[in-house]
Amino acid sequence: MLAALSTAFRNALIMIGAAYLIAVIAIAFVVCIAIFFVCRALLQYLTFRPVRAVCCPETKLKAIVQIDSLRASFTSLFNDPVLHVSACSLWPERLNCGRGCLQALAAGQQVRIRVPIANRPSPNTR
Repeated sequence: MLAALSTAFRNALIMIGAAYLIAVIAIAFVVCIAIFFVCRALLQYLTFRPVRAVCCPETKLKAIVQIDSLRASFTSLFNDPVLHVSACSLWPERLNCGRGCLQALAAGQQVRIRVPIANRPSPNTR
């Protein structure tokens, strides 16, 4: 009877150990996938964070545009990023424009420039 109990106890320990091993592998897999998506979102955030100089398609003037980088990073997790202008140097006069500069930005037709902080468009302007 004691031998049968120890065999059953041994088999139970093997099953518990196997269950823990499977759980650890599953958790490690989920953590790796989460790290991948966080890195992808962070890369998109850092890509769209700087201000950009574009040629406004409506006025044909040079405009300094700030993209909503947080929205672009979250929407890029499973698809292409959705770009939204959060600030523009031509606002508030051209606040209701068609945002045609977004197509140029999505196509990669922008020139990165360094703008002094005093001249940057305010993100609170909508």
